Amino acid sequence: MMLDQFQMALLRFVYVPEETVLMPVYKGNVLRGGFGAALKNVACALRRAECEKCMLKSNCAYSQIFETPVPDDSKYLEGRQFAPHPFALEPPLETKTRYDEDDEISFQLLLVGKAIGFTPYFVLAFHILGQWGLGKREGVSCTGWRA
Repeated sequence: MMLDQFQMALLRFVYVPEETVLMPVYKGNVLRGGFGAALKNVACALRRAECEKCMLKSNCAYSQIFETPVPDDSKYLEGRQFAPHPFALEPPLETKTRYDEDDEISFQLLLVGKAIGFTPYFVLAFHILGQWGLGKREGVSCTGWRA
């Protein structure tokens, strides 16, 4: 790929809790893990546990994003099972851990190359994650965020 063909897109997400929730100081693991689960829920047509054996993996948003295949013509990734993921999640850098109703938590997602074509899946997965909830509420999972 030539540099003049290189594409990136930056998405910004803002969540507002429906009730007081607690988040860790570093929120990246919560966001990435929740996003992966929500994306698999949204994108997996056959509901298989192992993407490697799925006949739809070459066209599946989850497989292409989280189990990114090595391109056949790759000189640099030869012998590797997976290529680097085509996205980068930039979590909030604030150390705040308590979010009250109507506080905002925002983060950005950088999409690279072919991942831009999966933008609707990214948006829907983060919407679903907001419905599932992030963080903890008095020791139990949070029940919802407005996205």
